[in-house]
Amino acid sequence: MLGSHHAQKARDLSCGDFLQASGVSVPCYEIGGDYFDLVSLDRALCLLAIADVSGKGPPAALRATMVHGIIHAAARHSKELPVLMRTANQCLRARGGDNCFVTAFLATLDSRGWLRYSNAGHNPALWIQSDGCVTELAEGALPLGLMDNVSYPEAVLQLAPRTGRSRKAAARAQDAVE
Repeated sequence: MLGSHHAQKARDLSCGDFLQASGVSVPCYEIGGDYFDLVSLDRALCLLAIADVSGKGPPAALRATMVHGIIHAAARHSKELPVLMRTANQCLRARGGDNCFVTAFLATLDSRGWLRYSNAGHNPALWIQSDGCVTELAEGALPLGLMDNVSYPEAVLQLAPRTGRSRKAAARAQDAVE
């Protein structure tokens, strides 16, 4: 069974006219509440979403699908991360059910290399620079769905401009196995 998970082919997540990406999710069990996506907001702006829904199995997978829908719908109306986080939080508070919370990392990347991000209780993403320097991207607040009226701050950084060599980036979400 474990071997079949590793044989999954990465799906194409290329975004806009400037970002080529692919990814695969390998669940601990058959299905669960992990979610990641790369959404083209326009030709020069992409939204990265990484989330982990509380719980396990089919209920968590259904809530992850709900989070996917919330993020896609909200992103049609706003590209501002604090607004997207606040909207997702309000929706989860209204529809998520008891004991439902979601950790999430949202980021936008534009074609000029500006990365804006916000973190809702998720493990910090890592920015690994070409010189090997590693920076945790931890700016954020509480997980989504826990409390009303939470403000989700946004941080901004400039990624190094593309050189003659191709630029690679990796995002990884990892959960402990209980």
